[in-house]
Amino acid sequence: MTTERNMHDLHDQVITKILGEAAAEHGDRPFLVFKEPQVQFTYAEVDQNSSAAAAGFAEKGLKAGDRALVLLGNRPEFVFSWLGIPKLGATVVPVNPDWKGETLEYILLDADPRIVVVGADIYERVAPVIEKMNEVEAVVVCGELPADAPACGVEVVPWEEIAGADPADLPEARVRHDNVLAILYSSGTTGRPKGIMMPHAQIYAFARQWIRACNFGGDGAEEVLYSPTPLYYMLASIIGFVPTMIVGGRMHIAPRFSAATYWQDIRECEATTAHSVFSVIPIILKQPPSPADRDHNCRTVYISKTNKEFEERFGVRCVEIYGSTEMNIVSYNPWDAPRDLSCGKAAPNFELKIVDDDDRELPTGEVGEIVTRPREPFLISYGYYNKGEATAEAWRNLWFHCGDRGYLDEDGYLFYVDRKKDVIRRRGENISSYELERQVNGHPAVLESAAIPVPSELEEDDVMVYVAVKAGESVTGPELAAFLEDKLPKFMMPRFFDFVDEMPRTTSTKIEKYKLRELGIRASAWDREKAARAHAAG
Repeated sequence: MTTERNMHDLHDQVITKILGEAAAEHGDRPFLVFKEPQVQFTYAEVDQNSSAAAAGFAEKGLKAGDRALVLLGNRPEFVFSWLGIPKLGATVVPVNPDWKGETLEYILLDADPRIVVVGADIYERVAPVIEKMNEVEAVVVCGELPADAPACGVEVVPWEEIAGADPADLPEARVRHDNVLAILYSSGTTGRPKGIMMPHAQIYAFARQWIRACNFGGDGAEEVLYSPTPLYYMLASIIGFVPTMIVGGRMHIAPRFSAATYWQDIRECEATTAHSVFSVIPIILKQPPSPADRDHNCRTVYISKTNKEFEERFGVRCVEIYGSTEMNIVSYNPWDAPRDLSCGKAAPNFELKIVDDDDRELPTGEVGEIVTRPREPFLISYGYYNKGEATAEAWRNLWFHCGDRGYLDEDGYLFYVDRKKDVIRRRGENISSYELERQVNGHPAVLESAAIPVPSELEEDDVMVYVAVKAGESVTGPELAAFLEDKLPKFMMPRFFDFVDEMPRTTSTKIEKYKLRELGIRASAWDREKAARAHAAG
């Protein structure tokens, strides 16, 4: 078992090289197990299949410095592409295959790839955009296209042709730790998605930080990771199969998240660690309790805010960290000294502080913007692809500005408060939408909620809460207001309550609050103050 003692030197922090080392060391050991289709691959098979894919892409014109865009779900071809493309010194651009319309066109044109890999089910969405592009040499299709599929102006290649290339024909390429392995597009919560350029060494460092935070492989036992999260999202790749590869473990990949089968899957694959995202924890908790809730080998669930109810019910440790794709995991709770509701302490290889709007450091306990920077080279991304101004703005004054608000306690533990752009200012007070949502979500009928500012007749903001209700349950605005009366101070009490069937989400499942802000105050919203005035008048 690879441990913390066996860290790679900077120049050896090349993901494709580490894959080759793992294949040589572990050979026939199972590495990746897919639930759909039901198939597994050893370390040697993943290395060979990714080399074959790289050779096939090279035959279609992909070379060092180029970009190859991959629009695939959780299927083996994604992994072989993700690990194969960098073997040429090229860059993989994984993109959510659910994107469509203007956003899909924007990302395709912005990334300017040489090769595009797509599933047959979305080819017709992509073909019209490919016709507008100048640099694309070929579109590689996974699955069978119908006979009447439209042309796209370039060669259309079946995946089987790529996969059938001889790994021995893989061109020699000088792949370095500072090459851009991947460009990951942000989810676009505050504007157009931005391509984040990530070198090999940053991705390696990301995986090592995750290994430390989760104590993954720390006790020398075989690690089994279960992930129902999308491979195009960094959770299942950069802190999924990469750290699994580093410790010589096994990873089970589900096609999608299902609250009904989450623990069953974990139990069946004997996972020691499981992936989640913040938004699914309350959904899992609202599943009916079962005698089998603790019948599993899993000890760690990542990523989650500290949740004692979840930990006690399922017998696991929730791992909470703070970080971003641009940076890394910059803070995490020490495994032997976690602190409730905290994102932990700054990692040893990062500086972290809280500043005001002029980047002046704030005292302990005072809320401000979280900023961070690395203590070592190549821990962070190079910035945003084709967006120099946005890069300079985010990295101003030699610190990366995370866009989040938080505070540090007297022992240096970080506490997240809110997104800077989600702050609600009311009656001279700053309201944490996170804390307000936490209270609303405490109602047994509420699945999730989102608090946003709306215009007030007076200065500052009024508070609106959008609510999605659990299936089979019901709750009204007046009932929620009554539930919150003894839980919130007056300035924090929402004025408006509105209900949606489901929240608008980014590709990484974050709630798109800007879309809710665009809805404004709808006719369906219940106005608590108007109801109170009407009651008083009556």
